[in-house]
Amino acid sequence: MPSLKERIDADLKDSMRSKDELGTSVLRMLKSAVKYKEVEPGGHALEDPGVLAVVQTLIKQRRESVEQFRAGG
Repeated sequence: MPSLKERIDADLKDSMRSKDELGTSVLRMLKSAVKYKEVEPGGHALEDPGVLAVVQTLIKQRRESVEQFRAGG
């Protein structure tokens, strides 16, 4: 079974081949966030739990943004 990072890479390639702009954008953003977490000071190569934590953080940020936009009208 491939790791989450491998799965993200494979899905990104498939998304680019099928010209799915939204999917490509989301997967690139996700891959970038994972890479950023790995290269930050004190960072290290992330295994599946670390990648999952990054995904959960991104989801939380997006939900909070949606709430703020709704509150602001």
